[in-house]
Amino acid sequence: MAAYQELKVLPFLDDIRLTGQRLLIVVRPDGKLPPQQLNNFFMFQQEKNNLLVLSGQDSHFADVVEERLRELYAVEQIVKHLKDGDTLYEEARERLEDVEQRFMKALSAAYNRLYFPGKDEITGDDVLLMVTIDNGLKVGTGEQSPEKQIEELLASPRANYKLALDVKNDINNYLAQAEVYLWPERDRRTPWKDVLMRAKTNPEWPWMPGSAGMDMLKIEALKQGRWRQGEDGYIEKGPFPKEKTTLNIAPQGTNKDSGESILMLTPRNCGDSPIVHYSQNATVTTADPVVDDLDNFTTNAANLYFLAVDIAKANMKSASRSVGSPTW
Repeated sequence: MAAYQELKVLPFLDDIRLTGQRLLIVVRPDGKLPPQQLNNFFMFQQEKNNLLVLSGQDSHFADVVEERLRELYAVEQIVKHLKDGDTLYEEARERLEDVEQRFMKALSAAYNRLYFPGKDEITGDDVLLMVTIDNGLKVGTGEQSPEKQIEELLASPRANYKLALDVKNDINNYLAQAEVYLWPERDRRTPWKDVLMRAKTNPEWPWMPGSAGMDMLKIEALKQGRWRQGEDGYIEKGPFPKEKTTLNIAPQGTNKDSGESILMLTPRNCGDSPIVHYSQNATVTTADPVVDDLDNFTTNAANLYFLAVDIAKANMKSASRSVGSPTW
């Protein structure tokens, strides 16, 4: 699920650990917003940004839920000991359906608030921010499931876009946020495991969807060349110096008629519009002739100098990278 990966219903808060995957806990309302016990628990956690809470406001509604739950359990036990054909089986099944509906209705009314980590706009403190679930929690399946309802609410402006369901469509924005919220202030290189930890501890960081959201973010950044990953487990953010263009020169043989050498020229670090100039002088420039056929360049010169250029624009007025000068 995009919003959370673990669920605990009415747990003992002392038993909760936030070091794993993002956790949704259901906490009994006590009339305070957020519930006092929950607020105390949150303030002493390190991984504050790894917690989502479903609760409510009125403790009376919570009492009704518990009453309906006990009733549901009792009827379930009766049905379990009956079988089709027994005198009371059909009556018990109808009773079970009725009790289930009453339980779901009570649950929807009682648990109608989500709490998620954020920053107090005035004090700057880490706090649990609240958003109300309009019309109660849905209890259906598919598009009407509570999971879908929670995801859409967390991805909305009402929840400060806490859940980044649009990450693939706005990837550069989230990469920029990551470089601010998840990196040390003065370092460009940091262990990836530290980035993952800051994603769990910094409430300002939006939630990437699902359990693999952070890995997806890293893969996209590496693909763009915006980040680089070392073998030591460190990740480095750019911008990086432009790499010099290079040229691989591979002899393909000799033209038997003319005696000219045939070369295959493969530009590297030249983008999508590589241009290769050549000259018999070592001071080859962009004013020198251009190679027309990179796969079958022919020459009878004993020595040639090449200049590989990445032309960023169609008008070919500016090079976007440093240039190198391979020699033949």
